[in-house]
Amino acid sequence: MGRSTTLSDSEEGASFDFIVIGGGTNGLTAASYLSKQGQRVLLVERQNYLGGGAITQDLTLQGFHHDVFATSINSWRTGPVQQDLELEKYGYHDVDPDPVAATPFKSGKTLAIYRDLNKTSNHLVSNAFLQRGFIGTTHSSTLAQCTTISRT
Repeated sequence: MGRSTTLSDSEEGASFDFIVIGGGTNGLTAASYLSKQGQRVLLVERQNYLGGGAITQDLTLQGFHHDVFATSINSWRTGPVQQDLELEKYGYHDVDPDPVAATPFKSGKTLAIYRDLNKTSNHLVSNAFLQRGFIGTTHSSTLAQCTTISRT
């Protein structure tokens, strides 16, 4: 996955303005802002990779990629972090998959949620998770509220 790094002989005894514990999105963001301001920063992470929950790993079966907790990234996607730290310059890019989420089962069925409500409904019906018409009739008032919220 990653590599273990220790301080070199020339860095031992070096002083730092800040020591950031944790290389998840918050630690990386804090360390980056501090470094950008000219501070000498040491970032310490116990895992052998950086990114915390905002990474992709094969958690179930080999070849099935899962975001570990990358949905939390949405809380800062709307803020200035991407632009301030010029993340695209370093290879960062947003990925907005469709389906948004999916769970495969040993039976061969897959539970998937798509961006389009009708596509999700059809998928759930075709995989016998719902009866046809359930979403359209049972939850029509909820869907109307969601549509109103998304348009404001």
